[in-house]
Amino acid sequence: MKKIVTILLAIFVIASAIGIFAMTSFALTQNDGWYEIGTAEELLEFRSTATNGAKAKLTADIDMTDKEWTPFDAIVLQFDGQGHTISNINLEVSSGNVAGDTTRFGLFANVITNGPGHTTIKNVTFKDCSLTVNMNCNNVRVGLVAGYADRAAAYDITLKNCDLTLKGTASGEVRGGMILGTTSWGHDGWSWFDGTVGNSSAVGGNVDADSTFDASAATIGTARLGGIIGATNDGLYIVRSQFKGTITGPAGARIASYASDIWNKVVYYDCATEDGDNTYKLIEHCGGSLYYGTSTAEGYNKIVSKLNSGAYGNKTGVVIMGDIDFAGTQYSPITSDFIGVLYGRNHTFSNINLTYNDAGSGRYSIIANFLTNDNANGTVRDLTLKNSSITVNLAQETTGDVMVGGIAGAYNRGHVENISLVNVDVALNGYTNGEIGVGGVCGKAEWAGPNGTVGFYNITVDKDSSVTMNAGDSTNARAGGIVGRAGSSDRYEFDNCVNYANVYGSHTAAGIIGASGHWNNPANVVKNSKNYGNVYGKEIAASLVGVCDSATLTVTDSTAGGFISGGNEVYADVRVDATKTNLKVVAILNPITTDSGDNLVGYYQKTAEVDGKISLRVIFLAKQSYVEEVDALNIDINFTLAEADVWGTEGALGNVVYQQITADGDVFTAPDGIVMFGYVITGIPVAETDAFSVTVTDGKAANVFTGNGTIG
Repeated sequence: MKKIVTILLAIFVIASAIGIFAMTSFALTQNDGWYEIGTAEELLEFRSTATNGAKAKLTADIDMTDKEWTPFDAIVLQFDGQGHTISNINLEVSSGNVAGDTTRFGLFANVITNGPGHTTIKNVTFKDCSLTVNMNCNNVRVGLVAGYADRAAAYDITLKNCDLTLKGTASGEVRGGMILGTTSWGHDGWSWFDGTVGNSSAVGGNVDADSTFDASAATIGTARLGGIIGATNDGLYIVRSQFKGTITGPAGARIASYASDIWNKVVYYDCATEDGDNTYKLIEHCGGSLYYGTSTAEGYNKIVSKLNSGAYGNKTGVVIMGDIDFAGTQYSPITSDFIGVLYGRNHTFSNINLTYNDAGSGRYSIIANFLTNDNANGTVRDLTLKNSSITVNLAQETTGDVMVGGIAGAYNRGHVENISLVNVDVALNGYTNGEIGVGGVCGKAEWAGPNGTVGFYNITVDKDSSVTMNAGDSTNARAGGIVGRAGSSDRYEFDNCVNYANVYGSHTAAGIIGASGHWNNPANVVKNSKNYGNVYGKEIAASLVGVCDSATLTVTDSTAGGFISGGNEVYADVRVDATKTNLKVVAILNPITTDSGDNLVGYYQKTAEVDGKISLRVIFLAKQSYVEEVDALNIDINFTLAEADVWGTEGALGNVVYQQITADGDVFTAPDGIVMFGYVITGIPVAETDAFSVTVTDGKAANVFTGNGTIG
């Protein structure tokens, strides 16, 4: 028997020498590219042989008592604890004399770095673990899980009865946290935590009441100590974090203390702890930008409550991390002077329904009551509002200004970008002697920020939405599909704003802007914008801009559509005050020169040439009283030919184009006012035509309008 054992031992020695049993090849079980670890020995084997890109999952709790552990160092690693526990790792390390250098320490990982990919350590509990660092150096980065994370993530970590202790002297800066010491490199932000590729780091977890961070025996030049993380240089998610432990020594923060500049962003996402036994701040601002994120109605209302109370400060941003349905939840609007940003991240708010009865003067909105920013540009972007409403019913004898909008009651200094309203109704009922602005997106926009512009970019209000303003006989009431009132002493810009909603105004109504400007505005711009919604203004109605009284406005590459009607003044595109000498409007609609007829006024609009052809849109404004007298309008358009006597195309377009418009089918019903008829002729070859003439007859074959326009 002894001979057999001796022979087998000899075989093992020989085999080891030639590499048959070499540890460079994993003996661990692998499933779909992940190594499965269920014992302390397997964890040690994975540690000693893992290279960049290695992936491992825990399949059982692991006790490291009496095991010699060396932290992972500078490696790209995917490590998923799957809810299991690693216990009894206890290390004491010394920095040595490395003055002028930065030393990094971590119990589980010395450095988590990016390399060719991203590192993640998640879903793991550390129990009865400790790290003691004896410092004799300049700068230190230290965390119980990892000292430094470079475009990496360590979240959903739990610490139970774990201790981090700093001793000795660090003459420079010490960044220390119970989970991570510091993070860096996150310039592309907003994408790493929720599963898509990005450069932000992520950190988060729960630290129990039995865990301690003790720096009382240390001498530190500059201390950045936090219950979860010490500091960050760049974009960072602080994810689902709760700190109940104790920090002793230099003043720190319960979650994070960080030194960063204005370009850096920190997202504080669904973190539970905001109160505690010690006096440390939740998060210490050091010039950086802080954001609170959520994906639930309850989480959003909690953030808003803190914003409204001033607990978070008014320069904080809000990040929406998922679609939020507020059905069954009372929505909390932001009512403070919100100086910050709301990032929708292409998510949707739905089923927000607010009604204000006996309301007084003020600003009312579904998303944010009042947005302003004295030193930077406030932003609401990348958000859809769906199946929602806001209704303001004014109390009798209300005085002062009232602004109502779907996104903001009033918007000062900033921009709104990539916003969609789907089945959203915005309404105001009642009289006030002040200014009234009601808009699908914003009641009033004014006072540009540092970039000099209040901007509305890529906005869509759909056909199932509506803007309604019943302000009695108020002469200072404006309603717009996008914005009720725009401009003060600063510039505004509307680019790619599209309205399909019906807009009703008891005084002034328009498809894009109810009123433009009240002072000597710089060059305001409406471009690439379209109105397809029906507009009714009891006194003034226009397809694009209802009142433009003392502002310089340029309108380019925009479409004035919908059926426009009103009781007094109706305009096909922009209503302007001709007495204002500083007003400049680049016409988007060309008037058809009228040869005869006083029941219609005609306009036309040409598209850009594509493959030698254009489209021609022709519209007419008709008196409502006249429309009620006729059953049909027959419109003949004859094109003047440049090179031939007659030309034509297959199908609809020929030398004579005929289209019949019925009053019943195409009239926007209103008690009085003017109606706009319109249609488009496509495929006109510009090389063969240079002008056109128009003849309109009614159902009695009587000529009611003749005129002409230019093609070239």
